Amino acid sequence: MEPMSHSLLYEAIIASLVLLAGLIYLFLTSNYNYWKDRGVPFNKPKLLFGSLKDQFLQKKSPNELYQGFYDEFKGHRYGGFYEIKNPILLIRDPELVEKVLIKDFTHFYNRGFPAAPKEEYLTSNLFNLEGKVWRNLRYKLTPTFTSGKLKGMFEQICNCGDELIKCIEEERKKSNTVEGKPLLAAFAFEIIASVAFGLQLDKDSEANIAFRKVVDSLFKPSRLQLFKFLAILYKPKLARKLGVRQFNKDMEATVMTLIKGTLDYRDQKNIKRNDFFQLLINLRDQEKEGKFNVYTDVEHSPEDDVIDQMKHAGKEHIEEIEDGVEDGVFMTDKIIAAQSFVFFTAGSESVSSTANFALLCLSQNQEIQERAYKEIKAVLKQHDNKLSYPAMKEMTYLDQVIQETLRMYPIAPILFRVCTEPYKIPDSDLVVEKGVKVIIPVMAIHNDPQYHESPEVFNPDRFENNNYRPSGTYLPFGDGPRICIAMRFAALEVKVVLAKILSQYNVKLSSKTKIPFEYKKSSFLLSPEEDFCFEFYKRS
Repeated sequence: MEPMSHSLLYEAIIASLVLLAGLIYLFLTSNYNYWKDRGVPFNKPKLLFGSLKDQFLQKKSPNELYQGFYDEFKGHRYGGFYEIKNPILLIRDPELVEKVLIKDFTHFYNRGFPAAPKEEYLTSNLFNLEGKVWRNLRYKLTPTFTSGKLKGMFEQICNCGDELIKCIEEERKKSNTVEGKPLLAAFAFEIIASVAFGLQLDKDSEANIAFRKVVDSLFKPSRLQLFKFLAILYKPKLARKLGVRQFNKDMEATVMTLIKGTLDYRDQKNIKRNDFFQLLINLRDQEKEGKFNVYTDVEHSPEDDVIDQMKHAGKEHIEEIEDGVEDGVFMTDKIIAAQSFVFFTAGSESVSSTANFALLCLSQNQEIQERAYKEIKAVLKQHDNKLSYPAMKEMTYLDQVIQETLRMYPIAPILFRVCTEPYKIPDSDLVVEKGVKVIIPVMAIHNDPQYHESPEVFNPDRFENNNYRPSGTYLPFGDGPRICIAMRFAALEVKVVLAKILSQYNVKLSSKTKIPFEYKKSSFLLSPEEDFCFEFYKRS
């Protein structure tokens, strides 16, 4: 009888394991008919991964993966895929893109990276925040990047540009072949350290080195970084419960030490500067005085309309903000630190990468580089050979070069949104349910010949008289109320970089640069696997 009891126990264990495996399988695949039931074309999911196996295993970069989905759904306005078991909607139609980002923004006002202020105060930034708290802060911060404010910061940017030229000369003494990204990253770091944190950091100082480590750790692609990003993106609540952090505690401590030190120094010495950090301090002081409606008191120009689209956030929300909502964001030290830090990290990476791709395009298209140089030279001649803010505004072809660079190589190749209330897609039967994530494949749209003829050709003339105006087929900074608030600041930085470099050097691509190049598979931001190397030849 004893062998029989062992046999029965063994069979019971096997049966239990089979039942458990079956239940797990049913749980993981329970949603796999979601898009089929709604008549939406979809990518066939795979067990455990859904549609994202190549992303999880780093066989494809994110932009390559979503390009594949975009191509798969050709002929359709949208299509569906799955992250593990959750349905995701990918939008192809430019008109629908505009509705999601602008016209029907109130249905899609969150990005899906929720802030966790109690666990990580650095997430209380404009990128992560949601709902009413985001609207309040966005409304207050919009004036910080208007034309008048950019003009006030221009001298600092220009001074950093001069330092960049000195660095190029130092590198040329060692070798005429220079790696682009490290050089440009140092430039962007110096600018944003100055205007975002109010810091004048010597490149070899301990403070500079410590802070550079913080920034580099964020953008150094790795499997761990990708896992953390995916966990927070797709399962934010579970990720928080498991202790997954967007920013580690050492990083928060370093940032707060810098911020608190700068705040105390300026308050004690009554120091005021023309920088982003000072604008945050001004907001803090205005709030202390009970002045909530700071936006309407600021000089506004037509150029600022592109970053001021809060009218699409809903009239009732703006009225709440103007009246001073109870749960609005107050500019505490931690809130100031969060805004400065996200501006610093996002700004330094986007500026250095865009400038890097721009030099790649210009070095591969010498006739376009020569045309840009001639414009720079002619404009400078009219301004006593001084690079000033008015002079920069006259360099319109250089703007076109930057815009075309961003079309071919948008640093954020994918936009994320979350449906915040049920939305019926016009001219269809599909209702997007609350909580469903929406993906806009920016890079795929930018390189679709249906919207941009010969998209593989670098042609700045596409953007004549455009002035960075977004559309359903051009979204390097997003669009609508959640458009990148610092887009014009970033464009100005890149423009200064190119004006400084092209006015003094003819830039050529080094034979050490691998063409065609591959994209990093562990980064959601667009970045080449191997750095571009350039040769700088002094102009006579």
